[in-house]
Amino acid sequence: MSSLSTPQSKFEQALQSEFAGQYVEAERLYQEVLADVPNHAPSADRLGLVALARRDPETALRWFETALGLDPAFPPAWVNAGIALQQLARLDDAEAMFANAIAQGQNAAPAHYLLGKLLWDRGAYKEACEHLSRAIILAPEFANEFQDELFNRLNRFDWRGYKAITGMMSDLIAAGRPVSSPLTFMYYSASVADIGSCARTFATRNHPQRTPLWNGEARKPGKIRIGYLCADYYDHPVAHLHVGVLENHNHDEFEVFGFSSCPPMDDKILQRIIPAFDHFFEVANLTDLAMALLEAWGAADMAGLAGALTEDVVFASPFTELLDAQGLACGKPEVLQRLHLERGRFAEIEIVDVLLGEGSLVVLLRAGETELSCLIEIDDQARFRRLIASQSEMTQV
Repeated sequence: MSSLSTPQSKFEQALQSEFAGQYVEAERLYQEVLADVPNHAPSADRLGLVALARRDPETALRWFETALGLDPAFPPAWVNAGIALQQLARLDDAEAMFANAIAQGQNAAPAHYLLGKLLWDRGAYKEACEHLSRAIILAPEFANEFQDELFNRLNRFDWRGYKAITGMMSDLIAAGRPVSSPLTFMYYSASVADIGSCARTFATRNHPQRTPLWNGEARKPGKIRIGYLCADYYDHPVAHLHVGVLENHNHDEFEVFGFSSCPPMDDKILQRIIPAFDHFFEVANLTDLAMALLEAWGAADMAGLAGALTEDVVFASPFTELLDAQGLACGKPEVLQRLHLERGRFAEIEIVDVLLGEGSLVVLLRAGETELSCLIEIDDQARFRRLIASQSEMTQV
């Protein structure tokens, strides 16, 4: 029997084609489903979404109306029809359509959010805030979209409805609801208490507590290692303020690491910042796990990179696509990081291969035309496993 012999299998294949941008194939399969099951409202709704993706709101609206004719209680079609009506500049009809979607009582959060945005654009700020607030309460993920919308409006110097939005945000924050980052909220409130509450709620939602990497073990003898992670190591006020701190560090007692999470730049301020560190890494392309490994095991011996790598060398692999197979895993090639090898010069380090064993890591690296291999013995297996387990990208080693 063909894998596309049932309407459900055809519908699932159509979804895959749609999400891959293969709209002709998706339309064909959705229409075949409707031919097999004439009352299949989801297929009509998806045909409308394909039309929207093609910037054809008139055709989209006809499909959404077809879906509602097949099943008037199908909530997504009400919302999607409202979007099509908005694109056709039929704002009164769009407003009514979103209201009908809310009246269905199912999946009402998107309808509240879109209606709130529509009312905002029409100048009904108080009513708009009521719907935006309701959307965030029903579905906290809308807080991220709301924050992006606020940020975009601020960048356009659009302060319309400032009083209404300030009241709405303050009420949500007082109720412990996520609403925006504290930096965005500072444009709308001067209350230290409210900004503090916003920061705590934002941090709890976006950066939940994880198992600490340090379990109380004694520090190894030698210099205290301190690292600075910054996204502003370029011609930025933070860089100009911080460079003096770096240049006056006590390097006799501290080994100072710099981790720059901004894209590589050749700004003049870097000529002062990079030499002020004992080790400097550009880590914008690394995952959280890679950063954790890099910070936990230290940095490469810059002077000896062209020769033999020491056990202090640490790889920073993204692990998200490593395949666990009987204790061994292999990663596909990609850029590891850009290391500062000599003052004012960068080199790309590429992971060629990674083998993960029970007691060691074998990392094959390429730096320019030089190929290097590094065997890293893992003395503290428990610590290594905690490090891996603390990252959501990989749950098993």
